Amino acid sequence: QLTPVYEPVVFSYYDLMALPLREILEQGIPADREVAQSYFRHLLGTGGEREVEEAWRWVTSQSFADDRLAGQYVDTLLGGKRYQDAAAGWKQYLGERAAGYRQSTYLYNGGFEEEPTGSVFDWRLSPADGLKLEMDGSVLHSGRRSLRVELGGNENLTYGGVAQRTVVREGTYRLRAYAKTEGLSTDRGLALRVFDVESPGRLDVRTEELTGTNEWRLLERTFRAGRGTQLIEVQLSREPSLKFDNKIRGTIWLDAVTLERVEGSNGGAAADEVVPRSTEAPPGGPN
Repeated sequence: QLTPVYEPVVFSYYDLMALPLREILEQGIPADREVAQSYFRHLLGTGGEREVEEAWRWVTSQSFADDRLAGQYVDTLLGGKRYQDAAAGWKQYLGERAAGYRQSTYLYNGGFEEEPTGSVFDWRLSPADGLKLEMDGSVLHSGRRSLRVELGGNENLTYGGVAQRTVVREGTYRLRAYAKTEGLSTDRGLALRVFDVESPGRLDVRTEELTGTNEWRLLERTFRAGRGTQLIEVQLSREPSLKFDNKIRGTIWLDAVTLERVEGSNGGAAADEVVPRSTEAPPGGPN
């Protein structure tokens, strides 16, 4: 408890002694968050599935978990292709923060109300040359803020750095988001893309691209996830332009991103994909 220097030695002795995990957790780990997290990370690399699950329940019950540790737990489960377990574990960790996650929407923090946790099941905001990402509390569609993406016109950008992964089952889903743009140049604008992480050939669809200047508009795409599709990614995407004047500049605001399972989706025969046109936000909504 005084120093982390001897943790690897102590943990390796616990492994060699083959003690019941419950005994180690209750008697061999002090009531200290850092030590408990260190031992859990040790188990992520050496323990079996049941041990890791039991240790995770203990860590969360003792309030020793944090966003970083939860992200590492989820990454380990995803690495073992335990997709549904990873999604359930993330939802359990979120607690009250889940706010309808995996019930009314399969995306977490869709309104960008919370600071990103670093988990793959939350928004990952990756910078790029000439691109600026910020939360904006002055321009929003709903809630307290939106995500603002400013493009400086430095290059013919290929981008997918605003992204979140989620786990789905076979069925039909509807992706919806509101976007506002100002002076987006070039013939290739920004859209939302959904694809199968393991095999984009099974699923890879996009909403309509937005260019120029637009007030808040609804971007929507209904798609079918087949039997083999489990882990998908939703991202703000821009494909490169083939035109001479191809260096994109301008600003886009993104807000209220949701992914819902369509009512009555039962995993039967493939449904026709619907690609609604972007429409203006309903009258009377905030802008």
